[in-house]
Amino acid sequence: MDNRLETDRGVISYRLCRHPRRQRMAVVVTAAGEVELRLPMRCSLLRAQGFLASQTEWILGRLAALPELETRSPPVLTYLGRSVPQGGSDTEVWLKDRARRYLPARLFFLARKHGLEPQRVQVRDQRSRWGSCSSRGTVSLNWRLIQLPRRLSDAVLLHELAHLVHLNHGPGFQRWLDGADPGWRAHRRELRGLWNEVR
Repeated sequence: MDNRLETDRGVISYRLCRHPRRQRMAVVVTAAGEVELRLPMRCSLLRAQGFLASQTEWILGRLAALPELETRSPPVLTYLGRSVPQGGSDTEVWLKDRARRYLPARLFFLARKHGLEPQRVQVRDQRSRWGSCSSRGTVSLNWRLIQLPRRLSDAVLLHELAHLVHLNHGPGFQRWLDGADPGWRAHRRELRGLWNEVR
């Protein structure tokens, strides 16, 4: 992506496309998860960014609803549990870019579903955990979650959302997860086994 817009819901990476015959601004989310901001030739960047910011909720909703990537590439690295072509350092850059767009969108989608509101979400290069949640409501997510099947990345996101209700791992926390993710114990075992494969 060529451009980035910082929002309170995370970073939106987008491509700027100007068209000589276009009269109105438009935002498009492609099937590949690319965000395009389409503009008339004479539209100012400031006005365009304001328009993009006003579409944040719609963009995040579209990104969160994208189907898992279908590919027949060799199983070298994975994106949402499916293999993607290897391209050296470019592949990691590609995965991180997808993670910064998909994970915050997915987190807020799940949060709304359960009536929760994280204060902030950030995607980081964590070396020892899949995610964390601070007492101030900031959720930090490991970019490598993008390599997991959705059911497992969702398990991590729901685990961190549970900490918005219960900061510890006590009975209340476990009861909340039982309702939100009935298979969370099995997911936890799978996640432990996958850690060394994706880091």
